[in-house]
Amino acid sequence: MEKKPHPQTGRIVTVLSPTLFAPLAGFISLWLAKHAPGVSIANKDSIAGGLSQAAVFATGLVIAHLKSSKWLDGWQKWEERDALLTSGALPPPAEMPDDDMPVDLPEYDPSLDEDALVGNGAAVEEPPNGA
Repeated sequence: MEKKPHPQTGRIVTVLSPTLFAPLAGFISLWLAKHAPGVSIANKDSIAGGLSQAAVFATGLVIAHLKSSKWLDGWQKWEERDALLTSGALPPPAEMPDDDMPVDLPEYDPSLDEDALVGNGAAVEEPPNGA
């Protein structure tokens, strides 16, 4: 039986994402931008430096917020589908057939191949043997 996630998880993510996770991601991205080799941010004492640091922080903040929003969207869709399945409003998922079961496939008809057709839909004719 599938283990259900704790019902409080969505609330925890909703509360902690804007208050903890997003600012933390902003600070981490700013720290990485300052300390990563090969990355150069303008001096923090200048206006350009302050703006570039704010842009890096905001980028990390927005990315973390969008990720948590996407997770919450998936969580809500999962909860809705789970509720429909448990109430019987949706049929249970179909079972996949075994690999050992034979599959009935139609016979191959080469005239139906797209490669055998030319732009006007006429079949390609073989050139005569003497040519």
